Amino acid sequence: MDVETSFSTITSHLLDPNLPRTSDFCSTMLHQFMMFSVNRCINRLSSTIILNDTTEQAINEYVKENSKEYYEIPPGFEFRGVIILLKNPMLMGFKIKKKKILMPFVKPCFGPMLIELAALDGEFEQLREQLARAS
Repeated sequence: MDVETSFSTITSHLLDPNLPRTSDFCSTMLHQFMMFSVNRCINRLSSTIILNDTTEQAINEYVKENSKEYYEIPPGFEFRGVIILLKNPMLMGFKIKKKKILMPFVKPCFGPMLIELAALDGEFEQLREQLARAS
């Protein structure tokens, strides 16, 4: 079932007056609705693809070798309103002088990729507070 069909099904269940309105039912439907309404499209972020059609290990190695600082991000990490799809924790890198961020993600049907994007003012500090520095 694709996302549009799933979203349509959830919406129709929420609007069906014949279905029971128990707290469990409402809670489940609300959770499913929220899962589909969260933006997961990495294309929303203006970026440059650095690595694609590669492995998580290759991405982590690239980040370590090409970043002043790097931090481990968990699967489902939210960055600028986009949920970052990952199978396992991976490294996010900071290019401090260039004011760039190296962001890993897994694009469905394409696999692990690494993008580079411009850091916004104060973003390095904000991310440092959120994430534990990787060794």
